[in-house]
Amino acid sequence: MTDPSVLLRQTYLLAAFSVPVVVLYAVAQTCIAVFVAPANAALRLVLEPYLLMLGLILHVQWRRVGGVFQSLGMNRPLWIVAADATSFVVTFWAVSVLVLAFLHEARLL
Repeated sequence: MTDPSVLLRQTYLLAAFSVPVVVLYAVAQTCIAVFVAPANAALRLVLEPYLLMLGLILHVQWRRVGGVFQSLGMNRPLWIVAADATSFVVTFWAVSVLVLAFLHEARLL
């Protein structure tokens, strides 16, 4: 069994590493949705799956972080909650952009 203080330190490191990735993820999704999406549905179909994979990786990391805090009987700090929520919202946004791109390419919209 791992010492709780070591586990908590590793969890904070994982969360601290994930926050800049969430920021990069949000910026990339914003750029694609604002600058690429209106003009080129085919390019969206190429780029969005990669962003969705990044979102899936982040989702797994945030679940691990949340699970550690829960197993230790602690609440997650607000900055971790905010980063997790941001990641979720950006992933939901990426799915919607991808669905719209599919509909545009299928000429249903």
